[in-house]
Amino acid sequence: MLKKSLFGIAQKYLNVLVCQDIQMMEEEQLAYLLCPERQNYELDPALASVTRLMRHQVAKNTADFSALS
Repeated sequence: MLKKSLFGIAQKYLNVLVCQDIQMMEEEQLAYLLCPERQNYELDPALASVTRLMRHQVAKNTADFSALS
């Protein structure tokens, strides 16, 4: 019971973070579309690591979904 409760709380915080990340990515995409020659390098290694993890998970989930079809 406690585990489910804590998971629910953690999920709410995660949802907020995901929404913030989506907004940030949309803003970065718009900035790129307005000025594609400007390069934006990620300086925070933790963010770069999270980005790699997200890409890996998307690729894995896409492959898993394709296998089900």
